[in-house]
Amino acid sequence: MNINGTLRIQVDTMKPYTLVINSRCEIPHIVCLKNLLDVSTGYEIIKIPVKKNVPSVQFKNCSNINFPFEVKLLSKEDFSKRAYDIVAPRVIDVTANQPFFLYMQLKVNPAIKNKPKIDLIRKILVLQVQGSKLFFSYLLEAMVYGSDLEKEAPLT
Repeated sequence: MNINGTLRIQVDTMKPYTLVINSRCEIPHIVCLKNLLDVSTGYEIIKIPVKKNVPSVQFKNCSNINFPFEVKLLSKEDFSKRAYDIVAPRVIDVTANQPFFLYMQLKVNPAIKNKPKIDLIRKILVLQVQGSKLFFSYLLEAMVYGSDLEKEAPLT
């Protein structure tokens, strides 16, 4: 969005002076290419199946600005008491007008002996532009199929 204007200055009887002001404001726009509409809740949600690897989630930066994003996965649950957890990198760099992928990782908690064969992890994925209060949030639901996960790295 372009903002154009003029500023007219005149001191007493001196000749007026006019300044032309041009400014450009761009509001970032990020879209998730894996969002689905959950009919039961009416919310858009990212649903991913997890076996040994967590599939990447594809987004697109639809703005003309490069961004570093701080990535946060939020939940009220205590994942030290669960068999599985999903973690993400702390920061990702995003190029203007380009798709980008968020690669997450599944962690297995070695303290849990009887791991469920199927586990559902629900979190809120927050992408916050580093150094600002601008953020994008997404509901994330990961269905973990645990029968093939015995050799995964332990939760740290």
